[in-house]
Amino acid sequence: MAKHRNEGNFAWFVAGVTVGIAGAILFAPKSGKETRQQLAEAASKGREFASEQKKQATQFGRELYEKGRDLVEEMKLPGDSANDSAEAEPADSAEA
Repeated sequence: MAKHRNEGNFAWFVAGVTVGIAGAILFAPKSGKETRQQLAEAASKGREFASEQKKQATQFGRELYEKGRDLVEEMKLPGDSANDSAEAEPADSAEA
């Protein structure tokens, strides 16, 4: 649980830094062209960061899915697959 809180705090930190940098760029005594170029570079870095975070989150999700699937397989009792197929296909004893 604490890990999720730390990740949230880190996200707020990154957001704060981004806003601070954007404010510093906007109020810096530079020409419009230079300011636009810096903003474009900052936006590009932000997109790269978001893309990397998405990749990491996707990989983490896949790993959790695999671990969950493995745990379910481990938890199955011997013969569960036979019970599943028996439940899926009722016996034909009623027809005999």
